[in-house]
Amino acid sequence: MKRKGMNARWNKRGHMKSVSKFICLILLTNLIVCFTGISFLTAGVSIPSKAAALKESGQDKKMEAGKKSKAEEAYGKLPLCFESNHGQTDASVKFLARGKGYTLFLTSTEAVLALKTAAGSKAEGLDVVRMKLKDANIDPVFQGMDLLSSQSSYMTGNDPKKWQTKIEQYSKVEIKQIYPGINMVYYGNNGQLEYDFVVAPGANPGLIKMIFKGAKNLELDQKGNLVLNLQEGRLAFNAPTLYQKTGSKRDIVAGRFVLSGNEQVSFEVAAYDKKKELVIDPTLAYSTYLGTTVADRVNSMYVDTLGNVYLTGETAGTGFPGTAGHYQNFNKGGAYDAFVLKINPAGAVEWGTYLGGGGVDVGRSITVSGTGIIYICGATTSAGAAFPTTVIPSAASYQAVNNGGTDAFLTAIAASGNSLVYSMFIGGAGEEFAFGVAVDSTNNAYVTGGTTSNNTTLPVTGGFQGDNAAGVGDTHENAFVAKFNSAGTVQFFTYLGGTTIGGGGTGEAFDPSLGGTHGNAIALDSSNNIYVTGKTVAGFPIYPLGTEFPYVGIAYKTTISGAPDAFVSKISTNGATLLYSTYLGGSGMAMGFAIKVDSVGNVYVAGDNDSDNFPEVTIDMPKVGQTTIAGGPFDCFIMKMKLDAAGSLDGVYCTFLGGKAWDHVNALAVDSFGNAYVTGRTASDDFVSISPASINTPLDSVYGAVAKAFVTVIGPDGSTRILNSYIGGVSDQEGRGIGLDAENNIYVSGWTTSTDFPTAIPFYEANKGTYDGFVMKISATSPATLAAPAITGINPNVGPIAGNTTVTITGSGFSNVAFATGVKFGSVNAASYVVISDTKITAKTPAHAAGIVDVVTTNTVGSSPAVTADRFTFFVTPAISSSGDFEPFIFPSPVTGSTAGIAYYMTGSGTVKIKIYNEVGNMVSSLEEIKSLGSQGSTLNVSNLAPGIYFHIVSMTYDDGGIKKYSKRKFAVTR
Repeated sequence: MKRKGMNARWNKRGHMKSVSKFICLILLTNLIVCFTGISFLTAGVSIPSKAAALKESGQDKKMEAGKKSKAEEAYGKLPLCFESNHGQTDASVKFLARGKGYTLFLTSTEAVLALKTAAGSKAEGLDVVRMKLKDANIDPVFQGMDLLSSQSSYMTGNDPKKWQTKIEQYSKVEIKQIYPGINMVYYGNNGQLEYDFVVAPGANPGLIKMIFKGAKNLELDQKGNLVLNLQEGRLAFNAPTLYQKTGSKRDIVAGRFVLSGNEQVSFEVAAYDKKKELVIDPTLAYSTYLGTTVADRVNSMYVDTLGNVYLTGETAGTGFPGTAGHYQNFNKGGAYDAFVLKINPAGAVEWGTYLGGGGVDVGRSITVSGTGIIYICGATTSAGAAFPTTVIPSAASYQAVNNGGTDAFLTAIAASGNSLVYSMFIGGAGEEFAFGVAVDSTNNAYVTGGTTSNNTTLPVTGGFQGDNAAGVGDTHENAFVAKFNSAGTVQFFTYLGGTTIGGGGTGEAFDPSLGGTHGNAIALDSSNNIYVTGKTVAGFPIYPLGTEFPYVGIAYKTTISGAPDAFVSKISTNGATLLYSTYLGGSGMAMGFAIKVDSVGNVYVAGDNDSDNFPEVTIDMPKVGQTTIAGGPFDCFIMKMKLDAAGSLDGVYCTFLGGKAWDHVNALAVDSFGNAYVTGRTASDDFVSISPASINTPLDSVYGAVAKAFVTVIGPDGSTRILNSYIGGVSDQEGRGIGLDAENNIYVSGWTTSTDFPTAIPFYEANKGTYDGFVMKISATSPATLAAPAITGINPNVGPIAGNTTVTITGSGFSNVAFATGVKFGSVNAASYVVISDTKITAKTPAHAAGIVDVVTTNTVGSSPAVTADRFTFFVTPAISSSGDFEPFIFPSPVTGSTAGIAYYMTGSGTVKIKIYNEVGNMVSSLEEIKSLGSQGSTLNVSNLAPGIYFHIVSMTYDDGGIKKYSKRKFAVTR
């Protein structure tokens, strides 16, 4: 039986367990129209850029790594916006606008402010203030001014005829002849709502009388500000500014508010030139409304290669309050809609779209196809007649009605943002919710989530698991995976899970850390095989078919140790075969929240874990970088795996990310170089200082907060942190989404309550206690600000042709060497390497043919030049003694070029002398070098040697006084 309620609870990590009281992560009631509740920050870090990897210099402006810098001039400069009413709210409303914690409705007879109150307050919901003009024109003319390029659409309910699309937006609204000769103009100024009374020459400002309803009382403070004492706070209008213009100059006119009784306010105006226009300009000082917070949330972000940003989540609806005073139920039981927002590369909103019905509608995941179609999935409690579903011309929508309670949904929106390609429910008699969506090149959409239904009411179509293995009931939960073609027709639907009961809680549809077995994220490889990660309780099936999941190859972990464990499952593109499935976990709890697959099939998983022995695996999984849990209750984990020839996943690395308190990861992105980007939330004051240290200077290294968002970039082998930084101010914040554009600029979205959140172009001087959203763009450092690397030494500089020799490379410019082809021995990539610092790299040699090669390091600027110091000699392994010693030898044999290599073994540090003699005993060449312990080599210049037979004698004088001399050995030179 489905549960209707969604009561909020907090779990031990500080995450809200439900949505009905979940405070906004991004100010979406404002954001959808004009995005003014979001702060922007750009900074530079040394991240490889695709374009930069192909050129030697860049044209971008310098952004010093790790320093806060000014954003692009246009990025984030977004005005307060007004949209005309096309049916998205009550018919009496002419225009509406959303600001920092409020919605403004303009009708013919009044202006209505709906002010959101704090979650957990005594009277949670809205304070409603109505401002009427006494004896004013009851039918004035409204006119939008300064048309904006952005639009909004409302696709609520399942009747397309009632949808409102392509709604125009304006930066100002003028109300004409509100009094004889007096107009009103509403507009925004730096995020603040302002309204002007424009008094024409000869008109009488004494006619203006404002009646305020909904306040307990009105008062004037010592500065002349008008203060309205409300149920949950104080709302103030700054003392008015009065002026007349002489050309471009403003001549200030004295004036003030005047109170008459408990509700009426007018203006006292000093003498002024009545032959000129007079402007009276009060400003809403919304920051004085102490009880406010915002009831909206961003849950997912997608960034395309051009730098367009797409967001989804939930937002308070546009319902028009019916009475003045506190409005308890405005944001409950049907006032949450899902939304989609598109922001272009310049930071301007192109459009925003609402999706919803009469219940709670939440967008959980978003992706965009190559043709620009936007796909979102989530959960809804709206009934079938209320939520937007479509009838596909070729076939009925997969599910056109809600089967009761909470259902998952999948919606495809046209690139314009103002029409649906298709939209459907996914649900049975139990609870359903969708957490992840992916799309392939032919616009097939793939969805994962969780369900407590079975195949009686949520039937399987072509899937490998025919039913919910946990049975039927509120806590009988399995994951599901489904595929829909470009028209929205189901291609397969399958369950994914075991027999153990657990999950299905009322808040689970809106918090992926809750409940039992469900998929949290989904990704595709180049063959459109499907990869799912999530969390599962004991009994997640692994093997054999019928009782446990079938698998190919060896699973990392076939039994659960903690409760829950994370999991990774690979499914064929047609859904008929489970190709691979495994637990990921240790002795404690583990959960997977994000998964990506790169172009060569490497699989990356990010999640939370609280055990040092994570992952307990039956095959090799190298733990690198941070290898132990620094604290509790959770640290983040990032894993990289690759497929072997048999189809099993082999471990590349596993690393932890976290400090001494709890840490949580939400999102993951991967670039073409194999770097992994993650964001989330941490309560650890040592998060940034935990080893390994960030190569780039953190954007913010000081904690001093309730919790901070973070952004971390992990190098290709997992051992290097290219960037590890806090994001935020002194209060609370969380990173919810992360993405990359074609230049590997990083985009992070999330929420903050901090008053000092760093902004490049702030929309408000400070956050005044509400939940504000943010979008941060972190620029990959311009190649013009970096130098190509240079090598000054390699030790040792010889090794066997089989490879696996550990060498230390010294030089400069290594910090930006951070991708798979960053170190090469000749034309062959290093087997592995670790950037220790800007001047030091350790690398393992690959297998290579015998000979002398140049070692080359490459960053986004270019490659290190070939010099004598970068040469490495591969040799055929000679007979080696038990001590590791071997006889010196020259190669290649015979010598055919102008140089030759000589390999030898040093039993300690000292000086090696090499002398070359011809057949008659004359010395023709010599070389003396200082070497350290181990296999070593030198490069000999033999360009002056004629073809013939020669001899070499090698002697070592060690620092401890020891001497060793080898007898002469013969070699040949040919040309």
